[in-house]
Amino acid sequence: MDPDSSQWRNLFQMAQDYRDNSQTIYGELLQGGTRYTEPEFIARGGMKEVYSVKDNTTGRLVALTVLINEEKANARESFLREARITAFLQHPNIMPVYDLGIDDGGTPFFTMKLNQGESLLSILKRLAEGDPEYLERYTLQTLMQIFRKICEAAAYAHSKGVIHLDIKPDNVQISDFGEVLLCDWGLGKITNRDMDAEESLMDMDSLDSSEVTNITRNDRIKGTPGYMAPEQIKVKYSVRDETTDVYALGALLYSLLTYEIPIEGRNTQDLLRRTVRGKIISPRKRKAAADIPASLEAVCLKAMSRLQDNRYQLVDEMIDEVDSWQGGFATEAEDAGLFKQLLLIYRRNKIFFLSLITFGFVFVGLMGGFIVIQGELLLQVAEKEQEAQQALKTLQDERSNKEQLILEKHLSRLDAATSVKNTSLMLDIASAVLEIDGNNRQAKDAIAYYYFIEAEIDEFMKASESAVDKKVRDIRQIIMPAYEWIVDNPS
Repeated sequence: MDPDSSQWRNLFQMAQDYRDNSQTIYGELLQGGTRYTEPEFIARGGMKEVYSVKDNTTGRLVALTVLINEEKANARESFLREARITAFLQHPNIMPVYDLGIDDGGTPFFTMKLNQGESLLSILKRLAEGDPEYLERYTLQTLMQIFRKICEAAAYAHSKGVIHLDIKPDNVQISDFGEVLLCDWGLGKITNRDMDAEESLMDMDSLDSSEVTNITRNDRIKGTPGYMAPEQIKVKYSVRDETTDVYALGALLYSLLTYEIPIEGRNTQDLLRRTVRGKIISPRKRKAAADIPASLEAVCLKAMSRLQDNRYQLVDEMIDEVDSWQGGFATEAEDAGLFKQLLLIYRRNKIFFLSLITFGFVFVGLMGGFIVIQGELLLQVAEKEQEAQQALKTLQDERSNKEQLILEKHLSRLDAATSVKNTSLMLDIASAVLEIDGNNRQAKDAIAYYYFIEAEIDEFMKASESAVDKKVRDIRQIIMPAYEWIVDNPS
């Protein structure tokens, strides 16, 4: 071939272009090759392993999660479902998913952000051990900022029709620079409420609840004991919804206040029984030596109420409570009295009050005899007290209206439970009604009826002495002769 020919020049140019491209990012992408290399093992779970790998396409390190128990089809679907739900939820405090696929061997995988930090569980363990560095770094204010971000992530997920169902310290990652990420949506449930198809990166038919949520819509207990709500244990008669995550957030808040798991038991079964019965030791009793704010304790215990109707109905309400505490205001859950309200007013305006008092003392000392200033100060305090009393009355009126609505809702549910003879639910709801209205006859009649259904005749006769319900009175009248004969003839 003639070195001066056009064919020779073209061949030379192609070789030159190939050499130049091989040394550029463009050339690397043209050459292709294996995308994920240099794996380093990070952790292993029940059905997946996590590795740190290099993404040769972007040149960054990412977390590669692979399925290890792939014999069953539902394991693969559960794994891929978790990845798609997580990818769908695009929020600064939710772990982002970068890629989802199946490798050459047919194993499903997905990649996520590689977190350079530690779990909230690890942080709480160091705090419980009294590590001075961690105690200085993670003050209560800092922990509440972390908690608020977790609540924001949960609230966002709820707005997209997804509930987490496994919120706990181990599923919260904190980066070295303070970034907070809510992880592990493997038990997540899709409710399909207010979900916008255009906001998803995929056809929303692939996230329809009728196809996806059957993995969690069954009678098996799924969750983490100590952080799971009673309805996750008594799944047969319960509905898992946003208030289930509210309970878990309350349990998480409990751990942030005490550095301990909210509910403990002799074994797992005992722990689950305590959860169902609502046997929770208040944080301030659990850790009496710690300076735990009563307002945050009240928020925690309300969120962990045994009955879903008694909890916060929206995570946004919990965020508002945290904001109130951080701003120096009383939370709705604590039912603050007048003295507490005045004390909070003083704390919020401490500089103003101290300046006013100092000025008063100096002025009185210099001028002498001018007690008019003192009268003005007392008048201001009286006006503040009047304002505080008015604010307290408004809060009490609002709380009274709210309790009346809850009472009406309980009574409606009590009628439904009585009509189907659901004795366990009857007793729970009737007890909740009596906590609000101790003289409610409908609740007392329901308890009497419960004892009759359960064949606890002595308790029935006591409870039905002043019965109003005709059915209860009729039952009492029928069995009274036999009962009196048994009492008179115990042998």
